[in-house]
Amino acid sequence: MKTVIAFSVVAAALAAGSVGFSHVSHAQGVSQATDDDGDVDSDKRGRRGKRGPQGPEGPQGPAGPAGPQGVAGPAGPAGPQGPEGPQGPSGILDPGGIFTNGFSIQTGNSTGGPGQSAVPGMLTGVFTKPANQRLVVTFSAECAASGTSGWVDVDIVLTDSAGTVITTLAPTSGSGDAFCDADSTAGFDNWITTSVSAIIPPGTASGNYRVNVLGRANSGATGWWFGERTLVVHF
Repeated sequence: MKTVIAFSVVAAALAAGSVGFSHVSHAQGVSQATDDDGDVDSDKRGRRGKRGPQGPEGPQGPAGPAGPQGVAGPAGPAGPQGPEGPQGPSGILDPGGIFTNGFSIQTGNSTGGPGQSAVPGMLTGVFTKPANQRLVVTFSAECAASGTSGWVDVDIVLTDSAGTVITTLAPTSGSGDAFCDADSTAGFDNWITTSVSAIIPPGTASGNYRVNVLGRANSGATGWWFGERTLVVHF
């Protein structure tokens, strides 16, 4: 009974034209819905079409600004040792700073005077002086003077390689530089060990030289005594 009534209602509506039908047309993959008058219903979106092919890659953009400098890295390992350099020229000094052959050493006792005479053993071997080089000569000895007054002085002289005197080195020139002195006893006593240094000036020409020491008793002293002694030429 209910079905008959419902159908009757629908039939009556159709007869009055109040109910319409819609249809769907499919064109180019797009769904369009139309209303009762056949117009397209624009509020209805169709199905999405297929994805197209990927386009070509665009050009590279400009380089960006440089970033801040990073911290320094750790030091690398040391490189291999380089080759040995050429040997330098031979020097004129031995490891102690003394000129080769520019020295003399004596341990025995020697006496002389009152006049000036060479102190035995105090003559160096031949040494070579460089140009424009100042040299120092040092004489050290045990010394005593005989007599009740006076003193003993020494002169340090520079000679050529043959022993000929060239000059007396300052400050030993003359008799006023006492090396040791006498006391009230007539014989030798009052022994002391003392030393004096003299200079070979830098303006002295380069070449081969020797150094000698001369002793002399002065002003009432009757003789000199030299015991252990050394004579050295050095920078």
